[in-house]
Amino acid sequence: WLTGDLGVGADGEQAAVGSLPMFSVPDGAPPSVTDESALNAVTIEDLAEKRTSLGGDILVSLRALLLERFARLRGWLLDGALTIELRCGELTPDSPLAREVAELRPWTMSWSNVLDYMLPSDFHAVARACSIHGDTLHYGYSMNWKCQVWGSCIMDYMDLEDGSIRKGIIDSTHDCLRS
Repeated sequence: WLTGDLGVGADGEQAAVGSLPMFSVPDGAPPSVTDESALNAVTIEDLAEKRTSLGGDILVSLRALLLERFARLRGWLLDGALTIELRCGELTPDSPLAREVAELRPWTMSWSNVLDYMLPSDFHAVARACSIHGDTLHYGYSMNWKCQVWGSCIMDYMDLEDGSIRKGIIDSTHDCLRS
């Protein structure tokens, strides 16, 4: 939904979601945002099953599947089975916020790419403080891993003035992808 590829208010169409700032991307948005895909939000198996039941194309099926999931989430919120509480504060191993989170006895915690902004030892201390009762699964990922893995960026390779080494790497990669 982030790309607007499902008709979220595009070309005068009625918006299919409740948050246009979250689910539509204006022209000129940075590439990191426009490269997102709604297809990353579902498994291929779920999409295939929905497509089979609707007999439609992939985007029609994807839209129907995501709207069903939004409706289910909305139902849980209305029934009180799910609550969302927002907190603003500094999260450190000994902060009141860490104790408050721990007392919720979270089953999972998603840290997004917070790992990119903390030393591993600091992150682990905070994560442990938030899960002192145990059995919490922590999820996170790095967006900056390529900065620490030599060779993952073309700029890591020394080049001649004519650029022939990097061009050779790129051409070889394209050849591999075509075969």
